[in-house]
Amino acid sequence: MSTAEPTQKTRKVKTNKFVLILEQFLERYNLSAESSPEQLSEHAPELNALLPDWKARKCVKEALARGTEKRSAFSKEQKEALVPDQRNMIYSVRKRAQEVTKSEDKWDIFINTLDLGPKGSKDRVIDDKEMVASSSNQSRFRKYLAEYGADRELIDRYAKDSKTTTASNKIQQERTEKRLANPGRTPEHFTFEKVHRRLQNIDTSKIPSMQDLADVIVMLSMRPAEVSSLQIINYKPDSEDPPAWYKAGYSWYCTGCRKQRDKPMPIRLLSMEKDPERARELLTWIQDAIKAGKLRDPVYTETGNRNNVPFAKFIKSLKTNQDEDEITPSF
Repeated sequence: MSTAEPTQKTRKVKTNKFVLILEQFLERYNLSAESSPEQLSEHAPELNALLPDWKARKCVKEALARGTEKRSAFSKEQKEALVPDQRNMIYSVRKRAQEVTKSEDKWDIFINTLDLGPKGSKDRVIDDKEMVASSSNQSRFRKYLAEYGADRELIDRYAKDSKTTTASNKIQQERTEKRLANPGRTPEHFTFEKVHRRLQNIDTSKIPSMQDLADVIVMLSMRPAEVSSLQIINYKPDSEDPPAWYKAGYSWYCTGCRKQRDKPMPIRLLSMEKDPERARELLTWIQDAIKAGKLRDPVYTETGNRNNVPFAKFIKSLKTNQDEDEITPSF
């Protein structure tokens, strides 16, 4: 009795919708491995609008590198021309502002502001994520224009997209309300009593730890990105006409808040540590250690790039050690 030999089944490579979008896009515009990077870059913005996130762009880049039966694989230079790295977006916004400031043309400001606005998909649908990101890009554009010396009146008149800003603020407000309606439980490690006790026991003659850094951030209810910029000042008006930001009866204020970088007005000091002199001492202690390289900034590297991974890992480690008051993880 003869036994039939098992036949091997060949598995087809799974094709996702972004690969199909790519192939249709290449066919529509007659693009191939023979196309120059300059030709490909002309179509990059339209293709990018069809790819919602970095995963989709990664998938498309891999498909370009593989090639198919109908077309040859694209080179690295061609891939970057057709699907440029979106991480360079922050530099393109800065470069736009620099070039526009040189031209001193109000319509250049206006056109670039609109270009940084939301594009929407093929069906002209703009999702919440894109709306918020576009508003952020426009805000950064205004900031860089001011840095490079553009006329403030032109910035206020031609670099503001009120429709996008209003929509973005509404989305973020709704997100905030959802979070407030379902607040996460405060980790035991960061309850008021435990943080306050650790603050009282801090010895500023020693080098601060990541734990000390986290406690000072909680103490001042500040963003991690404000650690190096925040300043605590003591202000007493010497005239009968104090500035608009001054609150009668209060002498201690904060400057350097990132949210107020466009309007650098001091705000009232709010601190878990009720002695303002002690609060300022703790903040300065942390800042001096960061400047000396003895403590890492929670958000920025020495070169100014964003990298909050070490600090985020430290905070995450506290969730698994909520009953311990002192944790010193190694990095």
